Amino acid sequence: MGRYEQALLCRRGHVINEYATSQPQHNTKRCTECGAETISLCPHCEQPIRGEYQVDAVLFAVSTYQPPAFCHECGTAYPWTTERLAAAKDLAAELDGLEPGERETLARSLDDILADTPTTPVAALRVKRLLAKGRGAAVPVLRDVLVSLASEGARRLIFGG
Repeated sequence: MGRYEQALLCRRGHVINEYATSQPQHNTKRCTECGAETISLCPHCEQPIRGEYQVDAVLFAVSTYQPPAFCHECGTAYPWTTERLAAAKDLAAELDGLEPGERETLARSLDDILADTPTTPVAALRVKRLLAKGRGAAVPVLRDVLVSLASEGARRLIFGG
């Protein structure tokens, strides 16, 4: 039997402490990477943010913790998810080689690649097509943001693997 630890992250998604309850000595009020305020509760419903999964009498030497994109209780996107999505939409507006309507389609499609839903495959294929058509310095930056933003299924459709 096991349980989830409570995690402490900054509002931009940097992991401060995935064991915030059992190892509070590592907790800080601000992120040492970006200076943002840290949170351990969902800003919407105030449920604890899930950290590492602990199994009694089992020690894991390497952490595999990844910050969740959405609250497990209320389903609201965490601040780092909404910030990455906004950045991706801003980058989509900067892509050279796309018509204005294509930039808008790309920005709208980004909402549908956050989680695996029935609309994800169509949105992911649109994103893949428009990224391939795009040119300029914003393309590789947008790709990097999408790797951290997209659901696993959307990443496979967009980037392969």
